[in-house]
Amino acid sequence: ATPPNAVVVAPWLDATPLGYAAYVERSMGGRVIVSAWPKEVAAEIPAWREHHPVYVAMRGVPDLGRLKLHRTSRSYGPIDVYEVAP
Repeated sequence: ATPPNAVVVAPWLDATPLGYAAYVERSMGGRVIVSAWPKEVAAEIPAWREHHPVYVAMRGVPDLGRLKLHRTSRSYGPIDVYEVAP
C-alpha cells in the first residue's frame, strides 16, 4: 500500500516483519522501515517528506500532533496504513 521509495514508520511489533522483508528478503522495493512510535518521530517527518513519501503502519489511528494523514487502503489484518499528507 506504499510506493517503493517510501519511509514506513511502524511500532516495533509491526516493524519487525516489515524490516525482515526490507532488509533480509530485499522484497520491499527500497522502502525504509523506521521502528518507532509515530509520535516519537513526528518532528522528523517533515524533513523526511522532502525526499520521500511517508507512511505510518500500525494498529489504530496514529497521533502525529498537527501533521495530517489519510488512510491509504483497507486494513491489512490488524494493521492500517496511513499516508502523512504534505
